[in-house]
Amino acid sequence: MKKKIYINSSILIIIGIIYGFILYFSIPSEIILPQNSQYSTDTFPSCSVVEDCVLSENKPLLNHSGNKLTINTENPGYFSYQLKLFDKIPIKKINVSVMPKNYVIPGGEAIGVKLYTDGLLVIYISEVTGIDGCQYAPAKDAGLLENDRILKVDGNKITSNEYFTDYINAKKSTIQLTIARNEEIRTIDITPVPSAADRKHKLGIWVRDSTAGIGTLTYYNPENKSFAALGHAICDSDTKSILSLSDGAIMNCDIVSVKKGEYGNPGELRGNIYDKNIGKILTNNRFGIYGILNNPSFLAEKVPIEVATRFQVKEGPAAILCDVDGTGAKKYDVQITKVSKIKEPDNKSMVITVTDKRLLDATGGIVQGM
Repeated sequence: MKKKIYINSSILIIIGIIYGFILYFSIPSEIILPQNSQYSTDTFPSCSVVEDCVLSENKPLLNHSGNKLTINTENPGYFSYQLKLFDKIPIKKINVSVMPKNYVIPGGEAIGVKLYTDGLLVIYISEVTGIDGCQYAPAKDAGLLENDRILKVDGNKITSNEYFTDYINAKKSTIQLTIARNEEIRTIDITPVPSAADRKHKLGIWVRDSTAGIGTLTYYNPENKSFAALGHAICDSDTKSILSLSDGAIMNCDIVSVKKGEYGNPGELRGNIYDKNIGKILTNNRFGIYGILNNPSFLAEKVPIEVATRFQVKEGPAAILCDVDGTGAKKYDVQITKVSKIKEPDNKSMVITVTDKRLLDATGGIVQGM
């Protein structure tokens, strides 16, 4: 009987320890909130929260009751608190940042995207059949690799693929390339080979200097005329690396059809892109493309909404805005099924499931371009 009691007690202790670890790591060490908002998180019942290092006089109101810690914010500032077990043992530091409220106009409109790379991206290394019938590999022999970016030739900035090709065939001898590899700048000497196919001098590489496609506008900030779009980086289709931006623009776009998504096939929006630029792309990173919108007239009827921080996003019903039929952005029902608790921001910080029958019938779910 005693042995059974000991075993049950051990199981309860192990469960308690596991629960404690889960709860500990679920308590955020950094919380970012807008003004006049509230946030709650579970804590240990026998804990207290004390000021650790207050860097502002306008402290947020903290209320610790039972196993709940509630934070109410009024004024912007940065605050630091210490979570203590039994009012004595420090177990976790919690930093609270209160930011001014931010408002943006939500997008959903389909846009055309054109992006020009900073230099030429090497997407494939190949051989060249020389006029003597032998195989040569000038790029490989010189140490050039896929994903390298060719920035200059003999010290001259490369503006396009055509410029690079013309320069090689005008010189017809050894050239010096300035390349970027993993943020490191280096130079290499390479000698082109005259090709048996067309007698043109070649290096044995395939390069890319631009890309274009269809995406969706995320938001427009009327205060500074900035926009965001896509929600992910523009990557090279062959190397999968993020394209380094030299110049880029977004344009008006009409959706003409949808290739429905299926298992193993993401589907895509299809449309026509017009040459008139409505915005300039300034940044291409893992969270999307960002820039300045110079013609926001198509958003004139929309009103700004408050931006939530990642600590305010919760699982449950939500809505997305998108244009899938060429008639403008519409609202569709979705369900937020998972919210990531990771400390660092990520472009895949939540999981959503499309529940709107209209959207499921039209696209099958989320497709490329949405």
